[in-house]
Amino acid sequence: MKKFVYFVSMALVSLGINACKPEEPAGPELEGLAFKTPEVELAVGDVYTLELTITPADAVYDGLLWASSDEAVASVSDDGEVTAVSAGTADITVNSGEISATCKVTVKENREQVEMKIEVRALSANEAEVTVSAVHGQILPEDNLGLTVVNTFTGEEIQTIENTVSAEGNIVETVEGLIPAHVVYGIDALLTTPDGQSVTAESEYEHVWDEEGIVYDCEGNKYTTVIVGNQEWIVENMRVGMLNDGTPVERLDATDAWIAANESPAWCFYNNDEANGEKYGYLYNYPAAGSDRLCPVGWRTPTHEDWQNLGVAVGGTLYSDEWGDYFSMIGVHLKATEGWTDGKNGKDTYGLSFLPGGCRNAQDGTFNLEGSTAYMWSSTPVEGSEYGEINVWYITNWNLSNIRVVGTGGFSVRCVRDV
Repeated sequence: MKKFVYFVSMALVSLGINACKPEEPAGPELEGLAFKTPEVELAVGDVYTLELTITPADAVYDGLLWASSDEAVASVSDDGEVTAVSAGTADITVNSGEISATCKVTVKENREQVEMKIEVRALSANEAEVTVSAVHGQILPEDNLGLTVVNTFTGEEIQTIENTVSAEGNIVETVEGLIPAHVVYGIDALLTTPDGQSVTAESEYEHVWDEEGIVYDCEGNKYTTVIVGNQEWIVENMRVGMLNDGTPVERLDATDAWIAANESPAWCFYNNDEANGEKYGYLYNYPAAGSDRLCPVGWRTPTHEDWQNLGVAVGGTLYSDEWGDYFSMIGVHLKATEGWTDGKNGKDTYGLSFLPGGCRNAQDGTFNLEGSTAYMWSSTPVEGSEYGEINVWYITNWNLSNIRVVGTGGFSVRCVRDV
């Protein structure tokens, strides 16, 4: 019996000893608090949950106390959810004991939906100034703008601009690489804002730039001009592969394809040699030359009457016979001072500088008379012709003369306008 009591007494003593030991901590102590984003920008009405980093991640602490320095600007819940109330700045603080962290919250007014417009003005032959402005709402410095400019005739992207708006208000950019020949450009603007707006605007711009004595085609080729009498003539033969509205003119080298193109616009180099294109310009069939759109806007393929007017303006006398009209002894005044074979260079008295670009035969598609004859289309069909002939003018050694051909011939094109 005594032995039993002894064991009981020992158990009680053991329990008393254990009850006096301090409790072991359940994990490491909290060392630090930090916000993953120490500064936050919100718009009125936004709700945002702050992300908090606890160090160490498995720290044991009594709890977190959240507070806002200005509840009228931004309030915070017990789980770190911030509600933007009104414009201003507030500090959101979280602490556990003596350890704390602070996040600066800036609240902005909700932005009005932005609507933009695009305005363009020419600066030079190849440049234009693009202004993007807000019709509704505001464009602000923190916004981003993208501009894309495309040649609608060719589909080529001319320029892309990515820019951060530098000041409140209009955005002004200079676009380069334009063609001053009534070429139409598509301009697309994309504005993105920090509050998530994505605003677009589109515009089309026709680039025109007038220079005295200079004109461009819609591919950007540059020509000089001269005034003779009451008309202004382009000094060089045309070398453009599209009409002035962007419609392509097909290059056709093969003889069969050329002769078959009696209704569709086509062009070629003399003898299918590109070097001749640089020297003489292109040879065109009548569907191209007879169009009112091969020449630059405001210019035209000369009519039969225009060629007659030119002959008179340079002092010639108009004669007619069964073969057509002609002016005697004025060819030398129209021809360039070089480029003609066999010593047949001209005096170029009026600055028209006609060159002997030859022709492509309407019947068999062969190339003839380069170096000795300059052939030029008129736009005028021969009245009453049962074969659908067109009036063509040509310059040889002395004369400016008219012949009649069918539309599958290949001849040069000069352009003219009244002044």
